[in-house]
Amino acid sequence: MHWLQHHWYRITPLHLILFPISLVFRVLVALRRELYRSGILTSHQLLLPVIVVGNISVGGTGKTPLTLALAQQLIERGWHPLIVSRGYGRTISSPQPVSLSSTTAQVGDEPLLMAQRDICPVWVGADRVATARAALQARPQCDVVLCDDGLQHYRLQRDAEIAVIDGARGFGNCLMLPAGPLREPVSRLQTVDAVVMNVQARNPRYALPHPTPLDETTSHSTRLPKNAAKSLVIPEGEGANESLREFQFDGGNAVTSEELLAGHPGQYAMRLTGAVFYNLLNPSQVATPADFHKPNNHAVAGIGHPQRYFQHLETLGIPFTPHAFPDHHPYRAADLSFTDCDALLLTEKDAVKCAAFADARYWVLRVDAQIDPALIDHILRKIAPHGHQTA
Repeated sequence: MHWLQHHWYRITPLHLILFPISLVFRVLVALRRELYRSGILTSHQLLLPVIVVGNISVGGTGKTPLTLALAQQLIERGWHPLIVSRGYGRTISSPQPVSLSSTTAQVGDEPLLMAQRDICPVWVGADRVATARAALQARPQCDVVLCDDGLQHYRLQRDAEIAVIDGARGFGNCLMLPAGPLREPVSRLQTVDAVVMNVQARNPRYALPHPTPLDETTSHSTRLPKNAAKSLVIPEGEGANESLREFQFDGGNAVTSEELLAGHPGQYAMRLTGAVFYNLLNPSQVATPADFHKPNNHAVAGIGHPQRYFQHLETLGIPFTPHAFPDHHPYRAADLSFTDCDALLLTEKDAVKCAAFADARYWVLRVDAQIDPALIDHILRKIAPHGHQTA
């Protein structure tokens, strides 16, 4: 799959083969959605409100930090959230709670990361409906369910849908799998309640804009520019977005992610922020970017978009050698045996898989999602008819 990603952000001769397959995939996706819409395939409703956070593309967009931020804001508004996740790569399929003693093999890396934040209960399971019901039986005080990465899991009915978009990579070549990165067509965004764009903080062009709250009386229209599938070109010079330099199409007019969603009334902005590291062996020990002034630092990222992490470290002024691994990579000590290593700088998602063999050189960057309060205000209006009832 990793080699195929090279073709998701450009048009290449291989698309002569990939494009027909993507058309078949698109038909199957549309058919599955229609089967649920018509009731031929059964969907299930919980007694509590359900908020789904997901995306329409493959790869990291920032869903997990957004889910945690929403959970925290719900708590501040008097709610008691429960997070439900599939738990990618876990070995146990039945519903189970995620605890600090869980392993990534049992529950997956992202659920363990969320549980370690200790914001609210986190449960995983292959069947999100069964998982939510089991969790609510064990945690009857919970009054709202946050479904992490469940936009395409139509068996679970939802009260609000939030789609997260990577502001750097956008929709790639706007084609569906395997010709492009899309799980569903861009038109799917017409039906969600909010689109959250993970913007870049490095460039003023990606500064956190004033978001426009979604008005239920406004049409959910997404206007795409012509030739968007072949038109993304990275600008040159100081204003260039470095994380995109490897993803260029051959010719065309420059089109940004913002332009791809221009006019969408429910667009909100999110930025991932973080400048404090904690030691993986001793989490109470913290460090700032200035503490990593030595040149032999190694940055490791096995996430959906490693370039975003490396770019963030650059903005912090830290010298490092980057090491990108596949998303959800199961690390072994040998993977990180770098010579002349003063410090290993990890993402939180990678750190949960390295604790067993870490030494004092392992440092973890804590990242939080900065979102506008208007987003949670809108979501609360969507779930308000439920009230604060519990299971």
